[in-house]
Amino acid sequence: MRWSLMFMAKYSHIQDLVQEEIDRVIGGRQPMADDRKNLPYTDAVIHETQRLADIAPMSLPHITSRDVDFNGYFIKKVSRNEKELFSKKLM
Repeated sequence: MRWSLMFMAKYSHIQDLVQEEIDRVIGGRQPMADDRKNLPYTDAVIHETQRLADIAPMSLPHITSRDVDFNGYFIKKVSRNEKELFSKKLM
């Protein structure tokens, strides 16, 4: 949350665009989870903030429980698999 506030203060033109989108889509009513699909710019800004100020860029590690053949790649049983988390580009 702190990073979001810092980025909004630093990039006030982005803050203005987010506010315009929120005002246009939500108006004066309470926002709902379903509104997110109608707020693509706001959603992209949130994801970009998480990408730029990511304090944990990796997901939880996974370990295979058996040998796996996936898209032509052989993955041995008990192989450790960690995924990097990426976001949509804002600009």
